[in-house]
Parts: sequence; C-alpha cells; structure tokens
Amino acid sequence: MSTMTRSQSKTAIITSQPSQSSVKSTITLWVRNYLTRRGLRGMEKHRLCDIGVDQKNAEAEARKPFWL
Repeated sequence: MSTMTRSQSKTAIITSQPSQSSVKSTITLWVRNYLTRRGLRGMEKHRLCDIGVDQKNAEAEARKPFWL
C-alpha cells in the first residue's frame, strides 16, 4: 500500500486541474459551434447547396448542442 505525503497530495490535485489554455480552447470551440449551428439554422437552401450541405443535414447539425 502506498502513502502520499501532504505535499504529494497537493501536487496531485493541482496537476489534475485543466490548464487555462485548455479551458480557453474548449470555450472557443463551444462558441464557434454555437455560432456556426445558428448560422446553418437560418441559411437559405441555395446557400446550403453552395457549401455542399443539404437541408436535412443542416437541420440535424443545427439541433446539436454546442458542446458536441
């Protein structure tokens, strides 16, 4: 059985937290997902065709939550 000293335990807790850049990257991705999906929701059919997305796929993508 291994035992951790108080300072080892504190270090383990600190290193298990996500870094600031990781949190920022995640939030940036969520915002991009939200804005992109909102844009798809209101896009006209001919514009969807221009980007190679059909109406059914655009609607399915727009319904996804921003965190996926």
